[in-house]
Amino acid sequence: KDLDKIEKSISESKEQMGIQDERTKKNVEALIKVYSSMKPEEAANLVEAIDEGLALQIISGMKSKIAGQVLSNLDVKVAKRISENLAGKRDKPSEKTNSPGN
Repeated sequence: KDLDKIEKSISESKEQMGIQDERTKKNVEALIKVYSSMKPEEAANLVEAIDEGLALQIISGMKSKIAGQVLSNLDVKVAKRISENLAGKRDKPSEKTNSPGN
C-alpha cells in the first residue's frame, strides 16, 4: 500500500511539473511578445536586469531583426555572454587559465 501511495504521489508530481512547464512556456511566449513590441533600448534595459536564463529564452524567441536590435543596445559584456550562450558556447575557465602560452 505504501508503494502504491508513493507511485501515485510520483505520478501526481510529474503531472504538476508538466502543467507548470506548460504555464512557464506560455508565460515566456507572452514575454517574448511584450519585449518584441518595446523599443529596442527599453527591451535591452530590461534584458540586462532580468535573470540571464530568462533573457536567453526571450532573445532566442524573438524574430532575428528584433533580437539584433535589442542585442545592439545591450552592454557589450552582456551581449557577448548572451550571444555565446545562444551559439551554444560555454566559457570554461580551466581552458583559459591552463592553455599553453598563458
